[in-house]
Amino acid sequence: MIETKNGETFEGTLRDIDWFMNIKINQVIQTSIDGSKYHKCDEVFIRGNSLKTFTMDPSILENFILNREKEGKNVAVRGSRGGFRGRG
Repeated sequence: MIETKNGETFEGTLRDIDWFMNIKINQVIQTSIDGSKYHKCDEVFIRGNSLKTFTMDPSILENFILNREKEGKNVAVRGSRGGFRGRG
């Protein structure tokens, strides 16, 4: 479940996530701020700077990382200066 800073919540299937915590989820149920309205969406993109909380089972994250490695996508931790290169 994802809660944004404005109070909306989103539940769905994690599709993609990047280093800036931008999240793409599928089969989404969006709940309004007061909890009175629900919307069903096929796909939602949430910017990382609007996140308040992001809750998931740790096994889901492990499976997601394994699948990204199989697809050949980079899952390494970035360097402190924003790159993957060494100093010098």
